[in-house]
Amino acid sequence: MEKGFGIIETLVAIFLITVGLLAVLGLSNSSIQSANYLRMKLVASFLAQEGVETIRFAREASSDWNAWEWYDGNQRPVGSSQNYLVQYNDGGWQDIANRLFVETPLEIDNGTYQYSSGTNSPFYRKMTLSKPSNNNEVKVEVEVKWQDKTGWQYIRAEDRLWNWR
Repeated sequence: MEKGFGIIETLVAIFLITVGLLAVLGLSNSSIQSANYLRMKLVASFLAQEGVETIRFAREASSDWNAWEWYDGNQRPVGSSQNYLVQYNDGGWQDIANRLFVETPLEIDNGTYQYSSGTNSPFYRKMTLSKPSNNNEVKVEVEVKWQDKTGWQYIRAEDRLWNWR
């Protein structure tokens, strides 16, 4: 009787080790993809919330409900809506030239997302203001989207602002 490993035992061992390594690599790849998706989703969530807070800040900074620039007073009929772009620069919210929405990616510069400088980010943000029922309410909807390997991903945030003064 011979001692040691035969060729068949060696091939089976190599096969089992290879299958084990491939499983570990597949799990690692899946974990990396999941972490990247969650990172993108977290950034998109913050960008959506920032959009809602932008409109809330503009409403609170205005002394008159009918005068704040985003609302257009009684000029905009009930049931209408409009899409916008805004950005934050140097401690304050600033208008974009013709702030009506166009399909423009947010740019990132030193960790700040904006439209005026930096490199294109994967994120697009659309803010929609509408008057759903009366002249004392504005519905704010923010949609942030980005594209990954599986297609477009979306995060949406919504709030309602009231004439509270």
